[in-house]
Amino acid sequence: MNRETDGLFVYEKIDEQLQWKHSTYYTTKGNRKMFCFIDDLQLAKIDRSNCQSLVELIRQHIDSNGLYHPQEFNWQHIDNMTYVVTINSNQSLSKLNRLLKHFHIIEMDMSLEEDLVSIFTKLLNRHILGDFGENQLTLKETTEHPGRISTGKSSTTTTITTTTLTTTTAVDPSSTNIAFKEKYSTQALKRFENLRSILDKIVRSTVELNNRLRDLFQPTNQRIHYVFSMKQLTQLFRNLCISLTPESSIDDILHLWHHECIWLYQAKLIDQIDQQRYQQLYLTIVKKYFTNMINEQQILLDDKQLFSNLQVTESGQLNL
Repeated sequence: MNRETDGLFVYEKIDEQLQWKHSTYYTTKGNRKMFCFIDDLQLAKIDRSNCQSLVELIRQHIDSNGLYHPQEFNWQHIDNMTYVVTINSNQSLSKLNRLLKHFHIIEMDMSLEEDLVSIFTKLLNRHILGDFGENQLTLKETTEHPGRISTGKSSTTTTITTTTLTTTTAVDPSSTNIAFKEKYSTQALKRFENLRSILDKIVRSTVELNNRLRDLFQPTNQRIHYVFSMKQLTQLFRNLCISLTPESSIDDILHLWHHECIWLYQAKLIDQIDQQRYQQLYLTIVKKYFTNMINEQQILLDDKQLFSNLQVTESGQLNL
């Protein structure tokens, strides 16, 4: 659906699926049930009389069980059709009141910000940290705060890990090896903590950026593609998971996140003013979540991104 879609265009699509039955009665081909799905009905073309012919076409069909042929002006009684329509409730719906009374309305709100943060944080942590990293962080938190253990799962994990460490110590009693392993474990644990902190900041920054862009840029007939929903969030984090591995450095993660924000959000803005407003918003969010992190801010504010869509498979083959 866009600003050029009118009643005539939709009627032609419907007429392609009709067959004559008798007299003025028409039905769908094969006498099957047909569903006509129309997305963003409020964006239909507005004519010179400030009306939307598509809205009136649907209303007439539902009210009278038929339509007039736009060229021959013959009445057509049309059966076996059901309309499924989506509209943006943030815009004025006064022109649709006569039509909406015929529909069963299901209103879907955007998920809460904390729910989105929880969903995508768990996905990123599982992909980047892995089971081992999450278990190590859970064990550390359990050791530092033993009063928090209340579930059987946590107790079981702690017992197994403790037993493993005890067994390892018994097998290799060398103090040198123990010191080396403790040092290695401490370094790995510190890296996992830094990764988790950065991933949490990335998720919260992305969710807030997406929500504030949705409030800042309302979709119109000229900007129908200005959509900032959960779909955009899913696409961004999916691209991160495709390109990153548990061995990826923090700099690589930040570079790629910056790149995805540019291509997913900034690239869809159609004029320079909108892009400047986006850049100002992006700068504000980066400084909010990466306060006193000079190196991270330099990476996220770098305007020279050199990523591509090449992927390296396990066999070493490059795919576009």
